[in-house]
Amino acid sequence: MAYEIFEHAADAGLRVRARDLNGLFRDAAAGLFDLVTDYAALQKTPEEVLRTVEMNFREENAPELFMHWLQELLFFFSARKLIPVRFDFITLTPLMLKMKGKAALFDPRRHVSRHEVKAVTHHRFRVFQTPGGWEAEVILDI
Repeated sequence: MAYEIFEHAADAGLRVRARDLNGLFRDAAAGLFDLVTDYAALQKTPEEVLRTVEMNFREENAPELFMHWLQELLFFFSARKLIPVRFDFITLTPLMLKMKGKAALFDPRRHVSRHEVKAVTHHRFRVFQTPGGWEAEVILDI
């Protein structure tokens, strides 16, 4: 497992380690949505019922790009009940993300509900490059 969830007062923390940005962003999505539901089960959704999703944005640095990513993922879920399960990063650098993917429609009558993630916070937020890749830590308001 490339991510771990840890407790933090009334919130939840997410710590992610990966060899590259691609892995960091994928694993962060998995960790975020594993708090919300059984993400592994949603990833088995048949291709024909998945919906296409796209993201395209720039930021000043890798931490802000990562924060924007998590906020966009949460927006997709909160506003549209979509949980991205497949990602094709067309461009992913420390300053730019362009992604096309597929998302499952979350149905609380059919899918496990674990926690309501209300926000991605800046408390203890950090993203940094290491000799072995990338690491990130973020606190999620649940």
